[in-house]
Amino acid sequence: CAVTGCVQPGDVILLHDFYPTSVDAALQIVDQLQGEGYTFVTVEELFRLQEVEPQAGTLYAAPCRPKELS
Repeated sequence: CAVTGCVQPGDVILLHDFYPTSVDAALQIVDQLQGEGYTFVTVEELFRLQEVEPQAGTLYAAPCRPKELS
């Protein structure tokens, strides 16, 4: 699967249900990643785990790489 081969700890995976097979694919992705020891958290929890206090007006490509929006 293209998603599971590229995922790293701290990644956010955004999936859309454009196709009839999307939900089944998402369930397979979750099962595989959980089997590899990954856990799923909210974005808020991810920031807390990374010890980052999100700031308004800031773009976060990753919690450790903020970029001010202009």
